Amino acid sequence: MQYILPAGAKAELARETYRLHHYLWHGVRSVWEALTDTQRRAILTIQLGWAPPRPGRDSAGNILLDNNSGEDFLFMHRRMIGHLNALLAAEGQPQITGWNSIPGPDDPDYPVPDFPIFTPQKTVEFWKECIVGWEALYSEPAYLRSISLGRLGAQIEFGIHNAVHNRWKKESPVGYRPASALSETINARW
Repeated sequence: MQYILPAGAKAELARETYRLHHYLWHGVRSVWEALTDTQRRAILTIQLGWAPPRPGRDSAGNILLDNNSGEDFLFMHRRMIGHLNALLAAEGQPQITGWNSIPGPDDPDYPVPDFPIFTPQKTVEFWKECIVGWEALYSEPAYLRSISLGRLGAQIEFGIHNAVHNRWKKESPVGYRPASALSETINARW
């Protein structure tokens, strides 16, 4: 059965500052090395001088596996889950627990929603060829002992993490934020 967040937790996660922080954290650290100094300064004024300590990609867009940015990814998500669990506890709700295994294509509790644009991660082939392999690899003690936590986090972030987000995304009932330059004001709706 799918989990429905209680109203208080939904409201907290929907707050503009919470969403902006999450958007900046993921988005900025993936493009930081490719931004101009002017763009970087503009971002530093948005989030109280925050800059990614270890960017997730280089200036050409290649994933950085050995700069420990993956540790930052794992740490941020652990804190985010802790924050959500605290919200749930305050509402007397059970904490979030992870899947023992990522739901397969025919799982009735977690159906893969339709999306108006072709998304490869939603296909049965992608699940078989990528998700099953990643899950097996990240469950293998010998492999986990052979790599750094930073490398593991980067592989998870830019592999299975992003794929699972895309696999279960569905069309937004309010539409999508139009592309905008850093210098433009973004409507509070987004």
